Amino acid sequence: MRNDNGDDERRTRGRRVREEDRRERSGERRSSSRRDRSDGASSERRVKATKRRRDDVENRSVSPKKRSKKVKKSRNNRDGILAPIEKYISANIFILLICFIVVVALIFVHIINLLNVHGDDFKKQVLKNKSYVGNTIKFKRGSITDRNGNVLAQSKRVFDVIIDPKLILEKRFKNDIVYDGTLIALEEVFGMDRSYVIEQLEKRKDSHYVVLKEYKGVSNEKKEEFEKLEIKVNKAIKDDRKDDKSTIEKYKTKIGGVTFEERYERYYPYKTVAGDLIGIASDSNVGSFGIESKYNEELNGEDGKSYKYYINESDYEESVKDATDGNNIISTIDVNIQGVVEQHIASFMDQMGAKNIGVILMDPNSGEILAMASDPVYDLNNPTEFGFSLADYIKKHYKRKERKNMTKSAELSAVWKSYCITDEYEPGSTLKPFTVAACLEEGAATNASTYMCDGGQSVNGVYIKCCAHNTGGHGQITLEQALMKSCNDALMSMSAKLGKRKFLSYINNYGFGRQTGIDLPGEATGQIFNNSNMGNIELATSSFGQGQTVTMIQMAAGFSSLVNGGEYYVPHLMKEVTNNQGVSVKNYNTTPTRRTISEDTSKLIRKYLYSTVEEGTANPASVAGYTVCGKTGTAEKHPTGRGNYLVSFIGCVPKDDPKLVCYVVIDEPDTEDQAHSTYATQFASYLLEDVMPLMELYPEDKKAAANATPKPDGMKKFKVTIPSTENGNLYEGAPEGGYADKSYGIASGSSVTPGSTDFKVPSEYTEEEE
Repeated sequence: MRNDNGDDERRTRGRRVREEDRRERSGERRSSSRRDRSDGASSERRVKATKRRRDDVENRSVSPKKRSKKVKKSRNNRDGILAPIEKYISANIFILLICFIVVVALIFVHIINLLNVHGDDFKKQVLKNKSYVGNTIKFKRGSITDRNGNVLAQSKRVFDVIIDPKLILEKRFKNDIVYDGTLIALEEVFGMDRSYVIEQLEKRKDSHYVVLKEYKGVSNEKKEEFEKLEIKVNKAIKDDRKDDKSTIEKYKTKIGGVTFEERYERYYPYKTVAGDLIGIASDSNVGSFGIESKYNEELNGEDGKSYKYYINESDYEESVKDATDGNNIISTIDVNIQGVVEQHIASFMDQMGAKNIGVILMDPNSGEILAMASDPVYDLNNPTEFGFSLADYIKKHYKRKERKNMTKSAELSAVWKSYCITDEYEPGSTLKPFTVAACLEEGAATNASTYMCDGGQSVNGVYIKCCAHNTGGHGQITLEQALMKSCNDALMSMSAKLGKRKFLSYINNYGFGRQTGIDLPGEATGQIFNNSNMGNIELATSSFGQGQTVTMIQMAAGFSSLVNGGEYYVPHLMKEVTNNQGVSVKNYNTTPTRRTISEDTSKLIRKYLYSTVEEGTANPASVAGYTVCGKTGTAEKHPTGRGNYLVSFIGCVPKDDPKLVCYVVIDEPDTEDQAHSTYATQFASYLLEDVMPLMELYPEDKKAAANATPKPDGMKKFKVTIPSTENGNLYEGAPEGGYADKSYGIASGSSVTPGSTDFKVPSEYTEEEE
C-alpha cells in the first residue's frame, strides 16, 4: 500500500514537472514573439538547468535497487569488450620485458667473456686505433745525363741531424743522462760548434724535434760513424767497463736524443758546365729553368709512407709503402763539347769581353742541341754565389729605368737565363741566305742572276747603304757573289722582285716571329713585320737582316733547314726518358715538322756558303782540311749612330752532308771598333777546330790539314786581327754611319722584358726569404 502510494506520488510529481516545462516553453515562445532578446549564454544555462531537473526526477523516480543494477550492467558491457584487449597488451608487455632482461644478461655475459678471454687483443686494437704515420719516405728525383751517359744532375741521399732537446736536457738517473756525451759526439763526428748546439737546446727546451739547419745534409758515412760511436759509448757507460775507462772519462755520459732524417739533395757533378741548359732544383724538388723545370713532372716520383701500429706500449708493427723514384732524362748534350764551348767563351771574355755572347752547336738532321752556352756561368750547386758582383752585372746590362723596379728574383733570372733563347736582336747579314733561298724557290733569282751594286739604293726617299758604300760598291756581281761579299744592294733588288707577301710567307715558314718549341722555359718570339706594316723600306732592310728581330735558337733551327735539304726539325734537349730501372719510357720524336725549301735550293745555298768561307767575308771561319760553309753578320743596334754592333757567324760542316751547325753571336764587343764580323768568325774557327774531332769529324783534305799554319795554342794567346776595309777588301765591316739613316724602323712589340722569364725562381732565393 505504501508502495502504491509512493508510486502515485512519484507519477504526480513527474506530471507536474512536465507541465511546468510545457508552460515554460510556451511562455518563451510568447515572449520571443513580442521582443527579440536572444541571449546565447542565458539560453544555454536554461537548457542545462532543465536537463538537471529531468535527471533528478528520473533518478528520484527509479528505486536504488534498479539504479545499482543499471550501473552494474553498464560496467559489465564495458568489461566484456575491453577485457580481452587489456589481457593481450599486458601479456605482450610482460613477454617484451622478459626478452629485454634476457638480451641484457646475454650481452653482459658476452662482455665478461670477451674481457676474460680476449682482453689482450682488445687492448692491442685500442692501441692500434692510436696508430701514427711514420716518416714520409722521400722519392729520389731522376737524374739528368748527357747523350753518352755522363751524369749532369743527380740526387744523392743525405741526412738531416735532428735533436730532442727535452730528452737531452732531462735530469734522470745517473746512467741515463745524455747531455755531455751527446755534445761531445756531435762536435767530434760532425764538427758542430758546441755553443750552437747549446743555443738550439735552450731555445727549444720543451721540443722533441729540432733540425740543426746549419748542419743539414750529412753523408751516410758520417751518420753511421755517429751511430757506431753512440753504441760504443752507451755500452761502456752502462756496463761501467773497467777496460774502457778512457771512453767513460771522455764522454762522461751516454749519447742520446739524436736522430737522422733521410732526404735527397740535388747535386751537379760538373758544377758550371751546361748551367743554361740544366737549370736547378730546389730542396722541395721544384725545377727552375732549364731541363729541371721543363721536365719537372718526369723527374719527380711519388713519396712513400711508413705506418707504425702499436702492439703494446713499447712494441709496434710497421707497414711500408715504398716510394716511386722519378724518371731519368737522357739529354742531347755532349758534356765534352759543352765544356769546350764554355772554355772558348771564357777565354774570349777574358781577352776582349762583350755585353753578351752566345754559342749554339746542333745537329741539323735531328734538331738535337749538342751544346749551347752563354756568359756568365755559375756553379749550379751554389747558384747565388757568383764570381762577380751581381750589382755590377745588372748595371752593365740594363738601363737605369730597367734596373729601377728589378726585384732580387729578376736580377737572379738575368744571370741564370740563356741568352740563346731569351734575347731578341736584329740578326744582320746572317739572314741573307734565308732571303736568297726564298728568291730561288720563287724564281725571283736564279743561279745565273747578276746585280749591279753602286754602294746603295734610295727607297721611298731613304738612302740605304751597302757595306761597300765607302769604296763605290761591289760593281757587277752574281747571286753567289752577293752572299760571298754580303752585298746589301743585290739583296734589296731581289727582295723587291720577290715582293713583301711572299717574303713574309717564307719568314714565317722559317720559324721567325714565334717560338720554336724548344724544350726550355723562357723562350722569346722575336718581332717581324706583317702585310699591314711592312712597306718598301721595311722590305729592303729586312732582306739583309735589319728591322726584324730574332732569337739565336730561331736562327739555328731555320738555318739547319737551309742546309739539310729543306726539312725543319724542332730544336730540343731531351733525347730519351728512362725509368729507374733504365727501361726506355719515351723518345723524342725527331720527325721533321715541315719543309722550308727544296733539296735543289738547299744544295745551291751550301755551295754559296762554302764559297763565302773559302773566298768571301767569312774566310776567318775556315778550318784547314774541312769544308766549312757559313755567313757573317754585322748589325748596327738601335738607336743607331752610337757605334754599338752585334756581330755573328752561322755555318755548317761538312758541305755535302752537314753534321754540325755552329752559330756564334757576340753582342757589343768591348772595343771601340765593334763593326767587324771577324770577332765572331775567328772565334768559330778556333771552336770548330777543337770540337770536330770530338764528334769524329775528321779533315776531308788531310794534306791541307797537315800543311796548315798552326794557330795559337788556345784562346788565351789569341789576338783578333781586324782586316782593313779600304780598297774593296772582302772582309768589310759596316759602313760608316750604318746601312741606312736613322729613319728606318724596327718591328715593334717585343715580348721580352729585361730580366724576366716564365720560370720561377726558387723561394729560398727570393727577397722575402733573404
